[in-house]
Amino acid sequence: MNIGADNAVGSGGWAFKGGPTPAHIQHLAEQMKKCVNADLHAKLFCKDFRKHREALTEMIGYVETYKELETKQNLDVLLKYSTLRLYDANDSTLKKTVEFLRALFDVLDSADYHLSDYEVNSLLHVF
Repeated sequence: MNIGADNAVGSGGWAFKGGPTPAHIQHLAEQMKKCVNADLHAKLFCKDFRKHREALTEMIGYVETYKELETKQNLDVLLKYSTLRLYDANDSTLKKTVEFLRALFDVLDSADYHLSDYEVNSLLHVF
């Protein structure tokens, strides 16, 4: 599979136009099972936008608490999840996603961390 192709999913593929497909969401959900607890995972991938906001609030707390180590280890999926939420139509979810990204980048900045090209592409292709 060509990683750069429109709507590529495969190993590490996170490229899409017009929004993520169900395959993208399922792939990310599988990846995130390894790095979040079951309760948070359920909120992250629930159909209810209110649960997404709750999950993002929890993730802000985790990022601010655990700082560098876990944040760096899980950065690719955190950025992918943020990308997913940036395609939401709900304004309050979008606002909470931006708050999460700000907290995430504040932690990375304080650690003088520089994103890899892979990490940047997980987020920037949205814009």
